[in-house]
Amino acid sequence: MHPQTDDRGKIRLRDQRRKSEINLNPPRNDRGFTLIEVVIATMLMAVGVTAVFSVALTARYRMNRNLLKSRMSQEARRLSDDLKNFVTYDSTIVDGAPGSAWRLPDDQCSQWALSEYCVHDVTGRLPGDLRKAPVSASLAYSVSVEPRGHGYVRKVDIQMRWTEPE
Repeated sequence: MHPQTDDRGKIRLRDQRRKSEINLNPPRNDRGFTLIEVVIATMLMAVGVTAVFSVALTARYRMNRNLLKSRMSQEARRLSDDLKNFVTYDSTIVDGAPGSAWRLPDDQCSQWALSEYCVHDVTGRLPGDLRKAPVSASLAYSVSVEPRGHGYVRKVDIQMRWTEPE
């Protein structure tokens, strides 16, 4: 730029380039982002990240819940399989014979494993991590006798209870 004076004595700068090359007011798109655009973009990103984390946390919660449900189902199946061994009842057990008197280990009821006279609490059969907090699971079963044909059939109802950790 070269200084020049006009007829009033003021110094004016004259650019050697042509006026068409000098753009003192660039178009609005070339200036960058305004603060409001940055704030809106940040808010949209925050909503997107929140949605992704929400899906991830929900998936993890459901996976843990399904794992706990699966473990409790396995314990109920194991109990059911063990109770099938007691279908034939032999009331002629000799005192002092080895083994239990047709009772399940850890059964709080002091009667035969398929006795209908009590609720059999067998929580002691559960693994330790299922019995402790925060799960605090319990396992019990009850037996009912139903007439069937010329005899009776014993029906076993297994109750499982647990709290789901948060």
